[in-house]
Amino acid sequence: MIASALGTAHILAAAADDSLARMTNIGPFTLRRLQSVGVHSPEVLRSLGAVATWRRLKAAWPEDTNVTTLYAIYGALIGVRWENLPPEVQRELAAEAA
Repeated sequence: MIASALGTAHILAAAADDSLARMTNIGPFTLRRLQSVGVHSPEVLRSLGAVATWRRLKAAWPEDTNVTTLYAIYGALIGVRWENLPPEVQRELAAEAA
């Protein structure tokens, strides 16, 4: 029974990881970082929002996390490549994160 429960938990975790990995802008590197700060599914990402998620990443990796990361997270939430976000959206995100 315990083995069955552990197997089910592993399958569910893999499914959550896979759905997060299928989001726009979320590659293997970003996926690992998101998971390390507690973001294991699109639902968690949506509930936190782009800025709160970015702040978690920034706290964990201050040297590596920049505004482009914020744009990528936001783009993942709306299904748009980060480089295609309009400049006014980029400015609003940067201002909110500051």
